[in-house]
Amino acid sequence: MGRCCRSIRSPRRRATYADRVLNVHLKDVDASAAAGARQRDEDYMTATGRSKVWIEPGRGVVDFDAVLTALPDGFDGWFVIEVDVPNLPTPTESSAASLSFLRRHPYFATATGAV
Repeated sequence: MGRCCRSIRSPRRRATYADRVLNVHLKDVDASAAAGARQRDEDYMTATGRSKVWIEPGRGVVDFDAVLTALPDGFDGWFVIEVDVPNLPTPTESSAASLSFLRRHPYFATATGAV
């Protein structure tokens, strides 16, 4: 969906493809780290491992409101959160931050028992 939202700017076009979405891969990006990685011409593995361009959801620049709004009404597919390399000091803190994002975001609030 992220690629769909990023590459299909028109709401009408997003709506055309929304019913084809079976699952959503949630991933956020640290814009500063990504800009540095591009400037240094890093390959994917270096940008991911050393520069930590991926960040826990809600801590980066991805507009998750727009991504989730683009989903069809009643979407009941799977969501997968991925953090390639924790941007926080430990994997436990990274997991806790990801869960906190789910609990805070209105789209997921009822599913996580936060409401």
